[in-house]
Amino acid sequence: QAERSTAYNFALATNPFSWIATEVTFYQNFVTDAIVVRDLDGKPGGNRSFFNVASERRDGVDGKLNLSPWNFLDFLYAIDYVKVTDRTLHVRVQRDRPVLSHTLGSTLNLPLDIHYSLWGKWIETNRDLTLAIPNDRRFVFSSKLFWRCPKVYYGNLCIYLQVTNMFDSGFSFDKNFNPNP
Repeated sequence: QAERSTAYNFALATNPFSWIATEVTFYQNFVTDAIVVRDLDGKPGGNRSFFNVASERRDGVDGKLNLSPWNFLDFLYAIDYVKVTDRTLHVRVQRDRPVLSHTLGSTLNLPLDIHYSLWGKWIETNRDLTLAIPNDRRFVFSSKLFWRCPKVYYGNLCIYLQVTNMFDSGFSFDKNFNPNP
């Protein structure tokens, strides 16, 4: 079954200078039929499948820092922390939920509204060091080349070419573990 969720978010954003922007979002999700991924053969990196579990509450905070020192170059640092609580037992859940992730990135703004982004994401997938896969402790780099079409009535349309997991074909977390690029 698909997860069902009621979410509450509260965000604080500021842009104190034209070249810096920050945003912090606090959130709480009440999830029914939460989905987890489990190893079918008991080995990390082996065959995995999705299972529904009891109700969860996810409390978290996202933070973003954008720096734009020049018109042609932007930098991003983002961090996400989430704590998952089993709503039926009222205890913290470890399961296979990533607790912490970091994102580092930059975007090059070229003429004709063409942009190139390179982002690296690190997700703490294995908290138990005895089960940790060494490749899960690395940044996964993705890139995106996109052209922002002229503005239309309700927003912008973009055409893009994206390459995920650029430098490490042996990386394991995006193979069914968590649907994160």
